[in-house]
Amino acid sequence: MFSNWDANLLGGDKVLLPNGQNIEDYVAPYDIPKKFVYYLAGYDYENRPVWVAELGKWPVKEVLEEKHVVEFDWHLKQMLHRFFKSVRDRSTEENGVDEIVCIIDFADQKLDQIAHIPAARYALHFVPFAKDTLNKYVGQVFVLNTNFAAQTFLNLLQPLFGGVFGKIAVYGNNKAQWIPKLLRTIPSKSLPEWYGGTKEYAPV
Repeated sequence: MFSNWDANLLGGDKVLLPNGQNIEDYVAPYDIPKKFVYYLAGYDYENRPVWVAELGKWPVKEVLEEKHVVEFDWHLKQMLHRFFKSVRDRSTEENGVDEIVCIIDFADQKLDQIAHIPAARYALHFVPFAKDTLNKYVGQVFVLNTNFAAQTFLNLLQPLFGGVFGKIAVYGNNKAQWIPKLLRTIPSKSLPEWYGGTKEYAPV
């Protein structure tokens, strides 16, 4: 699916899906937005958008087994589009912004999700599709709460990421290790409490 669509189009003013619908207006069916959560958390000290994706809770195995691949595919493309468009929306002549920061959270990741062959195959198609565009727009990635299965999965993808992988910092589930790292880059007001932010936090 990904190889048949140009990732360089994402983030533009008007990006159309294969059905002719503007990607901004698309709402995936089958509760996909509720199951595959991501959000704009805030902005870091360099004014870069900070995006969070709770990958550990994503039921990729189920959506593929239920044959909702096209809808899921478009939902992910919409996610990337919003990631990249947020750079343009945030940038001004006085304060140029050309990167995003990502927090990828593998908390609650189940082994059967990663060990599912079609899900792994899908990920292997996704990375080459998005690699060049991710390398252009992604400035820093914090991967949190990885277990052995998640680490093995990341090692599998590493050769496909190219230069993007050099921007990724991977941590386990010891918050004492990664919360200080997050707070050096992102102010607490731009983080949920469970990432070291404040109780008053609300997504953008």
